[in-house]
Amino acid sequence: MVDNKIAKIKIKMVTNNYHFNFREDKYQVFENHMLAFLERYYQQEKLSFELTDNLYQQINIDFINQAEDYLKILLKELGEVNEPKINQKEIFLVATHFANY
Repeated sequence: MVDNKIAKIKIKMVTNNYHFNFREDKYQVFENHMLAFLERYYQQEKLSFELTDNLYQQINIDFINQAEDYLKILLKELGEVNEPKINQKEIFLVATHFANY
């Protein structure tokens, strides 16, 4: 697991590199979500909700692709050397932040 202080710095850096300028309140929610994602990722925990086709199709594929890229870059910035395998549910949840940006 990565130290939260370091994780917050990397989250902010990757978010800035993506040119996402979240309002402060939305950024705090996003940052907390990223910290929770990292904890689940390193603990190899899975989300328990069902990602149906109907639910998945409610988010534009561009946001889903951005979310996957964002998470991969974040993990690389945090020292993940292998191509990370990220659960589609995690990607979907991050995409919802980008869709509501």
